[in-house]
Amino acid sequence: MTMPWLLVLARTSWYGPVRIGGAVLAAFGWAGDQLGPSGPWALVGLAGLAVLGAIRTTLQGHAHASKPTGPET
Repeated sequence: MTMPWLLVLARTSWYGPVRIGGAVLAAFGWAGDQLGPSGPWALVGLAGLAVLGAIRTTLQGHAHASKPTGPET
């Protein structure tokens, strides 16, 4: 079933955060059902890895951006 409001939302800059938020909520529900009491800890670990990876990628991007790309004069 197509939800027209999601199609309209997909044309805005808000769609990415809304989509990610929905995925996070779904992940919490799945982990709670499948992993039992250790589910929240598994999600905390996964979230921690994601944050560390994002920080590393950002820092590497800044390191590459600060290097000169043309001939030195």
